[in-house]
Amino acid sequence: SAKSSEALRELAGNYAKYLESHPEALFADVCFTTNTGRSHFEHRLALVAGSSAEAQGRIDSADYIVGKAGWEKSKVVFLFTGQGSEYPNMGRQLYETQPLFREILNQCDAVLRPLNVPLLDLLYSDDPNPDIVLSTDMTYLQPTL
Repeated sequence: SAKSSEALRELAGNYAKYLESHPEALFADVCFTTNTGRSHFEHRLALVAGSSAEAQGRIDSADYIVGKAGWEKSKVVFLFTGQGSEYPNMGRQLYETQPLFREILNQCDAVLRPLNVPLLDLLYSDDPNPDIVLSTDMTYLQPTL
């Protein structure tokens, strides 16, 4: 990616030159570094290639897709909780309304099954006082948080 379409074309040319002058470079490593080792800007380029030579050829012949990424800066959210912040039905609304949250929590529940108390039962029990289990046993409390 680049800050302008001109800079993107120049960057693509630089990659083509690099691939030509470094045939020993592992293509997978170049792709990984390109994807994760650089800042992400608005102007983007994508191409499909199985090798350095194929990528170089596609860049040289302009056989790739360019476009502008549309995004808004998202807010970063972290949860650093300690004991005492848990409560019955914690996250239930998210579980009931957000498919991705539900899917991941179901995966966590499956991973934690060896604890013999299902995670979902701890979180969303119909027991009138499920917080007794949460507040007294760290074996269950920590993974639940």
